[in-house]
Parts: sequence; C-alpha cells; structure tokens
Amino acid sequence: MSNYTRGREKEYRAIKLLKEQGYYCIRSAGSHTVIDVIAFLQKNGLEMIPIRAIQIKSGRSPYKKDLKKLQQLSLPFSVSKELWRFIPRKKHPEIIVVEN
Repeated sequence: MSNYTRGREKEYRAIKLLKEQGYYCIRSAGSHTVIDVIAFLQKNGLEMIPIRAIQIKSGRSPYKKDLKKLQQLSLPFSVSKELWRFIPRKKHPEIIVVEN
C-alpha cells in the first residue's frame, strides 16, 4: 500500500469520527498542504462556522516539523489547529491541539 493510500485511509477515518460528532468535513485531497481536513459545526441550521483545521499523520513517524508548520499557520482565533496521529492497533487517534 502506498503512502498516499495509507494517508487517504486515515483522512477518511478522521472524517468518519468527526461526522459521528455532528461535523461537516472537507478533505483537501492530494494538495500536500498543511491542512488535510477542515471540520465545521452547523449553527442554527444555517451558517457553517469553521471549527477545526486538522493535519493527519499515520504510524509512529516523527511529526515535529508538522507541528511547527501548524504553529506558523495564520488562521482566525476561532479555528482549532490540530494534529491527529493514528497509531497502529489503536482505535482512536492521538490528538494534539496546537496553540495559536
């Protein structure tokens, strides 16, 4: 299985977990950007407010560079910058929230 396929699989897994919590998700497919998934919560049934900007990692790979990129990313204060790391044989990802 290629790295792209493994990464895509983890992105879809993250989206599934978020949708179970009521989020609407957008996947940044094949973009090679800092953010892989944007998750929104619906407010008053109409407007969508961006809530979470997520970078997905897989396995035990080092991710310090990715954390630094997320820290440097300029986003509105209301957006949570997160790194989700899926570890083999674990049901849920390790979630690291990056300070603005």
